[in-house]
Amino acid sequence: MKFVHTVTDVSEKVSTLGSDEVRDGMYELGCRCSNNMKRTFGVFKDHALDLSIAATADLPADKTRSGVIREKCEFSKLVMGPLAAWYALMAVFCMAVFAVIYYPKLYGPKLYELAKVKFVEYKIDQHAARLTDKVKSKSFEAYEVASKSEAAAKALDAASKAYVATTTAPLAVAVAAKGGELAAKGRAKLAEKLVALRDGQSAGSSRDPPEPHTPV
Repeated sequence: MKFVHTVTDVSEKVSTLGSDEVRDGMYELGCRCSNNMKRTFGVFKDHALDLSIAATADLPADKTRSGVIREKCEFSKLVMGPLAAWYALMAVFCMAVFAVIYYPKLYGPKLYELAKVKFVEYKIDQHAARLTDKVKSKSFEAYEVASKSEAAAKALDAASKAYVATTTAPLAVAVAAKGGELAAKGRAKLAEKLVALRDGQSAGSSRDPPEPHTPV
């Protein structure tokens, strides 16, 4: 299990790195990927130019256009294009990780101190407290006015009369009685079915189990 031990050892070593070490490592790795991207893309670009010249130049009498391109084409140089794209993506990723660690650590304390000074300078906490007290007082006043208004009293009285009229109407009483009767019948039928199911299970469990036999 050499692979597992190696991975475990690498994980333990990586876990000991601090944020500054990760930041510096990502910056160095990003620079390397950027240089490799430039190098590989240069190789691909030069070879692509050679192929373009071969595809557009005058042909010898005994050769075809595709034959000349096949002679000039080198696969090892063509793959430098996708490789350069991969290096570019890795460089962007490493630089992004570097920026996420570096800039907040550099400017975070300064911005925090500046915000704290402005907070005290403009007395934001006092303004917020006064605004909260004002909102509470206005809400209480509005509630008092609404609860003592004639319209609110009439609305509550009308709602109470409507509730009484609905609950004491003959139709409502009849519907409630019918609903209770149907519920009682449903419970009785359910009880009968449960009793029958229990009796059937008891009868089945009281039978002698079949004798074991060996399959042919």
